[in-house]
Amino acid sequence: DQELAAAKAEPAVCDQLKTKDDQLKLNDEVLAELNDELLAELAVCKEQLKAKDIQLKLAVCEEKLQANEDLLKAKDDNLKLSMELVALKDELAKAKQASKGQPLACVTNA
Repeated sequence: DQELAAAKAEPAVCDQLKTKDDQLKLNDEVLAELNDELLAELAVCKEQLKAKDIQLKLAVCEEKLQANEDLLKAKDDNLKLSMELVALKDELAKAKQASKGQPLACVTNA
């Protein structure tokens, strides 16, 4: 009787095992598809990250360039002021040379 029961149960167990095996294969296929999708998304994210990194580096370079341009303008302004100062000193020296022995215009003879 036990052998008969075991013999009857064996096909049912085999069917259950086959069903489980089919489910595992299906799960493997689904996991492989999900893995492929995730790899594709990861590749897109990496490209976006590269683009963002390039944008950030470009922004830093633009800031440095603007700072350099500002510094260059300040140096140019300083040079112009220095040239004006030299010109004024030359005029003062000429005025002093021309006025040697002459009374100053603001001094009155009493």
